[in-house]
Amino acid sequence: MGWCTGGQTLRSLPFLAGFPTKRSLDIFTERMNEAGVIGVVPTGNDHSNACEASPARSLHVTTVGNSDIDESVWHNSNIGPCVDLFARTSLLLASLFAAALPLLRLLLVD
Repeated sequence: MGWCTGGQTLRSLPFLAGFPTKRSLDIFTERMNEAGVIGVVPTGNDHSNACEASPARSLHVTTVGNSDIDESVWHNSNIGPCVDLFARTSLLLASLFAAALPLLRLLLVD
């Protein structure tokens, strides 16, 4: 967090989610928010209450749930009152893999 709050111009920071509830992550998101950095976190993919996972449960982040291409909640997306919005993510993995493929080819070349 130090580099985020040390005078940098960064104002948003993506997170990974799905961790068990941890007070340390909650404090981290609170301090980032106080420094003007907005955390954007996924809800997690356990089809459970997003309020039971960190940092998704934090009041200091924007929590994004998963939706399908038809805008319905994805079957594994965490849900609940801590979810701020839903975004189409069902094809995200395929997109990330396609974007990473050239890098993977470079790394795998002898």
